[in-house]
Amino acid sequence: MTSYTYKLCACLCVIAVSGCQHLSPPLPTSPQTTFLECNANESFAKVLTLANGTSLVVREGMFEPRSIGTITVILYRDLNVGQMSSGMVFSRDGVITDATLDKAQIRLTITTATAGSGNYTHHYRLCIDDDNQLDHC
Repeated sequence: MTSYTYKLCACLCVIAVSGCQHLSPPLPTSPQTTFLECNANESFAKVLTLANGTSLVVREGMFEPRSIGTITVILYRDLNVGQMSSGMVFSRDGVITDATLDKAQIRLTITTATAGSGNYTHHYRLCIDDDNQLDHC
């Protein structure tokens, strides 16, 4: 792993590098997509790098309870320099269990599961338009 990966994970996980892991090889959604997951203190954070070089950062709100809170999604033209293109913050009921891109890399699906015995799942879908802007699908 590069030192950049450790620094990014530390930032996303509030300096909790020990809870981070780099998934190698990348998950099987696309050969051009790389992933970084961070589960420090059981909080969800994931970076998805798209084939065109843009990056999506998906995370639960910091310092929030795991079972309810917010989802933050930020699309960066260049994550290395923090060149943000678009972002969204919206409420969630449950913990984020996964964030995946479709094969065309234009639709993001964020899956949550509610706390308690029901463990109900919900899927939030966001689309990336031609101008690199995020919107609900």
